[in-house]
Amino acid sequence: MPPVVHGSYVVGEFVQDWISLPAAVPCVVVTKDDGIVFKYLHNHLKEKQAFTLVSTNPLYAPYDVHVAEVLEIWRFVSYISKELPDVQLDHASIGAGLRSIQEDLQKALQLRK
Repeated sequence: MPPVVHGSYVVGEFVQDWISLPAAVPCVVVTKDDGIVFKYLHNHLKEKQAFTLVSTNPLYAPYDVHVAEVLEIWRFVSYISKELPDVQLDHASIGAGLRSIQEDLQKALQLRK
């Protein structure tokens, strides 16, 4: 189950400077084709003029969105829900977390070269 339950209200802060967004920050992204999505945003503007969007649900694969397709970005602040989150960690959640850490480490190593 994703950490933010379907039907929750997400509170965000409007982001004007997209270049300064750090890696793996949860955001509400408004795009031309996909509409409004809530994803972890990986900033690749300098390298390939795109963002990689990673779902909070490990069943969905990450995908790239070109900067020209992005209309707005709102950095996640909090959420309001009528349901308590299910905090059980399953193999898929642990695997997705480890993949994210590995990607971040690889990127950090590449930047040092």
